[in-house]
Amino acid sequence: MTMFTFLPREQRSRVAREYKKRLLSLYVAVLTFVGIVWIVSLVPSLILVKAHRDAAMIERGAIRDSTISKGADDTERLVKETGAKLASLGPLSGEKALSSAIAELLTHVSGDVRISSISVRRGSPSTIGISGIAATREALVAFSKSLQGDAFFQKVELPVSTLAKSKDISFSLNLEYKFK
Repeated sequence: MTMFTFLPREQRSRVAREYKKRLLSLYVAVLTFVGIVWIVSLVPSLILVKAHRDAAMIERGAIRDSTISKGADDTERLVKETGAKLASLGPLSGEKALSSAIAELLTHVSGDVRISSISVRRGSPSTIGISGIAATREALVAFSKSLQGDAFFQKVELPVSTLAKSKDISFSLNLEYKFK
């Protein structure tokens, strides 16, 4: 600034203002350039992110489609297996169907008795094994008596040990049934 000392005060202030304007415009130009470079450098990253997102969506769709088709295949296989099992429940030599025995059994189930499994053994005598949970001892005894009163079942075996508890009783019951 020593060379400006020879200028008059008014010109010195004009030169200082011009210097500040040029310095400010240089700062604005540099910041604009840096901003443009920054935005341009983000474009490839945005393109890569979009490409990865699209690939992930395609992969997700493929997984979902394969899961749906696999689920359909599993369901179809399960339906075929169930059909084969139901066919084996059909009547033997003029006997009533086993499904009738199970349907008769289920008519005796009340809201306080839940059946969790049914197993069947064909032969002489044919038996149905029932496992489940009864809410109360009275409900279990009533269920057992209703089965004993049914002419379809010859014998109802309820182990006495299951009557030890008074609530939430896990039980196992065996029924001998006859075909009419």
